[in-house]
Amino acid sequence: MLSVAETLEQFGDRFAAAHPAPYRARWASVNRRIEQLILEGHLGSVRDACTVPVAGTTKVATAGDDRTVRLWDLATGRHQATLRHAAPVLSVCPVRIDGRTWLASASRDNTVRLWDPVTGHHERLLVRHPKTITGMAETVVAGQSVLAIGCADGTLLVLEPATGRQWGLRGHDGAVTAIAAATLDDQRSILVTGGEDRVVRVWDLATRERIQAFVTSIEAATAVCCVAAGTHVYAVAATFRTIWLWDIATPWTRAVDKHSQRVRAICSIEIDGRAWVASAGDERVIYLWLPEEGEVRRTLSGHPARVNALASAVVDGRPTLISAGHDRTARVWNPEPTRAASDRGEYDQVNSLCVSDLDGQVLVASAAISRRIGVWDARRGRQLQRFLGHIGGAFAICAVRTRSGDVLFATAGNDTTIRVWNPFTGLGRVLIRRSEGVRAMCTTTRNGRDLLATAGFHGAPVQLWTPDSGRRIGRGLLHRMMQRADERDHVANIRAICALPTAAGTMFATASGDHTVWLWHESTARPLKILTGHSGPVNAVHPLVVDGQLLLASAADDRTVRLWEPFAGTLEATLTGHVDAVSGVCAVTVGEHTQLASVSHDRTVRIWNLASETTTQVIPLHHPAFACVSAGDLLVVGLSAGVLALQLNDPVEQRDRR
Repeated sequence: MLSVAETLEQFGDRFAAAHPAPYRARWASVNRRIEQLILEGHLGSVRDACTVPVAGTTKVATAGDDRTVRLWDLATGRHQATLRHAAPVLSVCPVRIDGRTWLASASRDNTVRLWDPVTGHHERLLVRHPKTITGMAETVVAGQSVLAIGCADGTLLVLEPATGRQWGLRGHDGAVTAIAAATLDDQRSILVTGGEDRVVRVWDLATRERIQAFVTSIEAATAVCCVAAGTHVYAVAATFRTIWLWDIATPWTRAVDKHSQRVRAICSIEIDGRAWVASAGDERVIYLWLPEEGEVRRTLSGHPARVNALASAVVDGRPTLISAGHDRTARVWNPEPTRAASDRGEYDQVNSLCVSDLDGQVLVASAAISRRIGVWDARRGRQLQRFLGHIGGAFAICAVRTRSGDVLFATAGNDTTIRVWNPFTGLGRVLIRRSEGVRAMCTTTRNGRDLLATAGFHGAPVQLWTPDSGRRIGRGLLHRMMQRADERDHVANIRAICALPTAAGTMFATASGDHTVWLWHESTARPLKILTGHSGPVNAVHPLVVDGQLLLASAADDRTVRLWEPFAGTLEATLTGHVDAVSGVCAVTVGEHTQLASVSHDRTVRIWNLASETTTQVIPLHHPAFACVSAGDLLVVGLSAGVLALQLNDPVEQRDRR
């Protein structure tokens, strides 16, 4: 475990070179983490987070879709308590009552509950609302902590937890979609709300009057906040990819269009005495910018999935930013410019890996969600090439040999092209244009010649191409368009393909988002077998030979790996243990035995003994994993932050050596 951490964080090789161990990290090309803490433990998307000052220390509270609130020590990141609701928890915030800090949580079970953050004990039920609660915010009115609660029927409920007194605010025509509160320098308590009626409203909670109402664009606000910058107070709202700023005292307005995908979270934070805005969403990157400029000054990246919420606090006199992510983590950041002004990282999520043995030199190539294609010497861990590939991300990569004997790497990209690359020069060219629908490729052999197999090209399940000229080979299945609805659905959602050589010719297995694996013969126009059993999209397929028998492994979002006898179409085994989607699978040799490796979004590799159908090793990765490939005596894993190479050892043999 320590060899993985030191290799990922570039701490040297103290543990990698130590006593015998069942695995060792050999090299990595990854982004170093810039977060102060990563809080892992939720079993679902994290919806909200806040800091809670307790007896001279600070805790972090996180709310999740797994129906829990979790408490963490901000100094160490250690999990301290789990608080439970009956439905997903939407919001958490600290509340002051009689000089003491408590924790309030709002849930889709239509309740707001009060908790003791020291013991984790449930203190009391604050609200049980007849309609769905959509959000909650806390501020101070006349010296008393109050909670503002948004509801699906358009009402805003304001509650004094200390006294139980409550009142309502009406204004939105439709559900309240976003809510935030702030106390201004003049001690005014401001509430900002967004609704399905596409109106952002600003309220003075002391007078219970609406101050302003601003009409957004064609969508409801997904997030709101209030920012006091100098003499100006801005209401800020996010609608799809645009962030709107309104001066609540004047007609001034500004639209900030810096995000390329949906914005889901915004908050204000003070850095170096100035008010900033932090915004994030589906791009997975946190933007920091000044409201008076509207220009992004800094970025923070690390979440491998969308960011759902942002919260700011001052801890030990320093600004702290907390993000809650769909990747089931919350992350703690120092937003001050102690690092580079923009840290997007050198590497990105690796979608696909392949390997090629070139005159004894084992090469590993990666295709990333960004435009980067990377090539490494697998044994030395030295990067030979890193070049910009497609206009947009690359979905798949495979090695293929041309008629002249040259090895090329073929990639399928978001720009609807398939390209081939020289691994030593980095020179590439477009092999196939207008490759709509292709998100999976593999290499196959016919008459001793390598061909490129693509899945989903213009609605066809499998097509074969020459790597030299991009000429299509064959007809029949390779030319036929799908007629049946289930065929079209399968082909339109293919995520992976592999070739299975047989005595009767090559079979192809295609894995799809329709929860199935289909088997095709290259000479027929119909699927030979349809393998059903997975309860989620199937992400990967891989052939392997065990005791002379050809098997097919499949990995899916249902957290399982399944083993099939492909000719009979029978399920041989279901391997369980991962706690999140399984994204990749491959055969590995451990000692003298063929075993199976699977990688998952749960940040682990599992090594499976196929005879006993049990896990022999669980290797922590510290990042979600998306692909894996066996490269000689190494297992190479594609992570959300780059590439990691592991050497696997036989645990029994290592134990005997001790």
